[in-house]
Amino acid sequence: MEKNHHKLGKMIKTAKIIFPDPIKHKIEMSEEMKDFIEKLLDWDPTNWLGVHGAEEIRNHKWFEGFDF
Repeated sequence: MEKNHHKLGKMIKTAKIIFPDPIKHKIEMSEEMKDFIEKLLDWDPTNWLGVHGAEEIRNHKWFEGFDF
């Protein structure tokens, strides 16, 4: 079990995010949504979206046209 936890931890830190296949899983994701998710899940906390404040999140193109 410890070996699996180590492998999982390594994958979380280094693996590329793989989004669901839109046809197979019937999940559509815009490029803006994928970018938003990738920026939230960056393994380096200094790169996270919002690290410089909530305005950074509100200004992301995925929220374009959203009335906060």
